[in-house]
Amino acid sequence: MFAGTSPYVASKHAVMGVTRTAALDYAKQGIRINAVNRSDCYRDD
Repeated sequence: MFAGTSPYVASKHAVMGVTRTAALDYAKQGIRINAVNRSDCYRDD
């Protein structure tokens, strides 16, 4: 559907994986880890 977006998708999932891992590692110390990812909005009009 979106040709040529493989590197973008791979890096976006990598950021989410690192964020989740860091959040789990630091949760015991009361530290929160978050990430904000950009997303596209598709409209039909």
